[in-house]
Amino acid sequence: MTRGTAVALVSLWALLLSATPVRAQVSVEDLEVHLQLKKDTTALTGVVPVRNEETRAQQVRVIVGDWIRDSLGNNVFTESGTVSQSCGKRLSVFPTTFQIAPGATELIRVSYAPEAGDDGCWAIVFIETVLPPSQRPDAQGSFLTIELRTGVKIYVHRADAHRAAIVEAAEVGMRWRPVPEAIAAGRRDSVHVREASVLLSNTGTAHLRVRSTLEIRDAQARLLHTVTGSEAPMTPGSSRWVALRMPTLTPGEYVAVLLLDYGGDEIAAAQVEFRVP
Repeated sequence: MTRGTAVALVSLWALLLSATPVRAQVSVEDLEVHLQLKKDTTALTGVVPVRNEETRAQQVRVIVGDWIRDSLGNNVFTESGTVSQSCGKRLSVFPTTFQIAPGATELIRVSYAPEAGDDGCWAIVFIETVLPPSQRPDAQGSFLTIELRTGVKIYVHRADAHRAAIVEAAEVGMRWRPVPEAIAAGRRDSVHVREASVLLSNTGTAHLRVRSTLEIRDAQARLLHTVTGSEAPMTPGSSRWVALRMPTLTPGEYVAVLLLDYGGDEIAAAQVEFRVP
């Protein structure tokens, strides 16, 4: 179970310039909902608990959208029905708007109506805390202000999903990467690091959570370092680069062995020889 809190949209630039955390207005118990298709399934239902962490009532709006990951694993959000594996109108939520009292919990019901030959899909449910419409200073009418937004990913898994993946390419090179501590402090510092990267394609029909390991060996195949990467989720049919940062190495000849465990019968692997000048 993953517990998360809403992310401030209206204060995004302030977050980039300040290390001060934003106080959560509502918290969402689970940031993922998994629904499993089975033979002769007629309906699937999930529940998302939402709690008001404030001392005042909150107005909440719920919207269904789509998402995909790009080749680097970043989330890209779009309107519902715009991606090939969208759940579209098969997915519905209730309620779509509600007021939640201080300290109270509201349950959002996520319902899915499968179609004949349904092979699964995915979507996202945005839970927004909003302010009532107010008159604009330029007298052009009123508008709704979104204070905070949380995205809950919805996965509808096909009944006969299988795991399969292949390595498309692998390389070792120098990359400029941001420094996490600098981002937290509002700076844009970056560092030049050596990375081993592998392009993995999900050729199966199951959602994958790939665990990566990098072994650095010398020219005599002796193991020098082992690096464990972050978990890399992948949707069916997608491809993404999985990168692992290397430690500082003395000049010499090396071999990078990348191992990717996607939960299948085999572990995908790649090997790259490289030289540190």
